[in-house]
Amino acid sequence: MSEAVYKVLVRDHSGNLMAVVDDYQHLAYYRRINEPGSFYFVVEANSNVAQYLLLDYEVEIWRSWHEYDVDWYIEFEGFCRSRRIKTADNGENTLHVNGVGYADLLNRRIVGYKSGNTYADKDGPAESVLKEYVRENLGHLAISPPRLRHGVLSGLTIETDTHKGEKWTGGQAYKRLLVACQEIAEISNIDFDVVGTGGYTWDFRTYENQRGSDRTQDGLDVTTGLNAAGNPPMVFSPEIGNVNTPEYEYERTTEINCAYVTGQGIYDEREVSIVTLPSLIDDSPINLREGNRDARFEPDRDNLAYLGENMLLRREGYERFNFTPIQQQASSIYGKHYFFGDRVGFSYFGHVDSKKIVGIDCVVDANVEKFQFELRDRVY
Repeated sequence: MSEAVYKVLVRDHSGNLMAVVDDYQHLAYYRRINEPGSFYFVVEANSNVAQYLLLDYEVEIWRSWHEYDVDWYIEFEGFCRSRRIKTADNGENTLHVNGVGYADLLNRRIVGYKSGNTYADKDGPAESVLKEYVRENLGHLAISPPRLRHGVLSGLTIETDTHKGEKWTGGQAYKRLLVACQEIAEISNIDFDVVGTGGYTWDFRTYENQRGSDRTQDGLDVTTGLNAAGNPPMVFSPEIGNVNTPEYEYERTTEINCAYVTGQGIYDEREVSIVTLPSLIDDSPINLREGNRDARFEPDRDNLAYLGENMLLRREGYERFNFTPIQQQASSIYGKHYFFGDRVGFSYFGHVDSKKIVGIDCVVDANVEKFQFELRDRVY
């Protein structure tokens, strides 16, 4: 039986194809929702591709599996950031290449405005806030002034804003742009990414509710076999036989369910707003877990409670299901029946739920791919 096939394409700073690598000795990539992710591959040190592995040259990892009608598609795309040559004890010389996904572009800027203005402090739908921060710190509005330093990235576009997602209020002055976006995404129903559009150009995009598609059993129509979203459901379970080494985790060690938000003023005059999540507190007789958020620079007293709610949402516990997928079933093929970011079902030791595919680790050795998947709701 055949295996999935990979190839690596390398493009220069103009988007021109410079090399195709299909003779790698080792290939790996790491994907996480709302993170740049990373890749790594190894070739012979004297490989012709070595001359093209320059700083920020684009690297595309393509995947196909023709036996299951999975045509070539880009599984991961990013920038070359480091390389090294190693000589083994047997005298073999190898070239090791590392890089990061396109969302690393957000990691190259901070929110470069002083606090107290509409460039640093935002109030609106999460999608709108995300796109404003990116537009004003990396996109065509990242000009100085008003930004403290010119930061426009030529070639970056911002997807049209549709004003979706939960309301977000807060300030992100001087924070790394990627961290600011992650904090907003963590407490809203909006995911984000930077996607290549060809010719050394990229587009910042957001995804409401989930990065991928709904492949749960919610609203399943037994007649058509489709769920409420019109997709065939995807369920992972040892009983079905499509997982190896499953692991379920229920984690509430770092939970905070009562937030003290301290605003302006000093001593007895300092504003304090207390926000709680009673349903979590009541889960056990002693489960009150308090925390503090310093909001002394928040001028609007009415926003203190909102900041506390945001804090608690980020510090809830979580459920996680990790597993290695078995793909030798015609109905359970990655890249055909389910994809990164999809919401899928799982059943394991009485735990039956739906979670998002938030993480994929893949290693390819001797043309055999080995996956590890992570399912959970919120990314921390």
